[in-house]
Amino acid sequence: MRSNFLYACSGLLALTLAVHAGARMAAAQDPDPIVGISTAPCGGLVAVSQSGIVYAKCLNVWEQKANVPGPVSCIFGEPGQYIIIVLQNGDVYETPGANSWEFYANGNVRGGPTPANRKSLGQVKTKWR
Repeated sequence: MRSNFLYACSGLLALTLAVHAGARMAAAQDPDPIVGISTAPCGGLVAVSQSGIVYAKCLNVWEQKANVPGPVSCIFGEPGQYIIIVLQNGDVYETPGANSWEFYANGNVRGGPTPANRKSLGQVKTKWR
């Protein structure tokens, strides 16, 4: 009787440790999620992933059509007209017309580049002494 109780407790302890060591929430783990979907110039749909891959569904089949550089923030499309994609750094890319999947840079929403490097505290003190 004592050995059965010991085996049952050992089994529960092993199960608890296994669950604790390997359990995660069950969730989709897509390495490149879709961040936006809009209407395509062909009349179908266009979607863009976070890394900048552009997919289109024109004839009931999703196809990869183009790439834009950098992480994407949002997308806008007008049926029969154009597609506009805005990157996270504010760069704007758009297609020139209805039958093109080439994206061209069209400025920056913020108006210009943002300084990427910060000054250290020593550099700031030196500048203002």
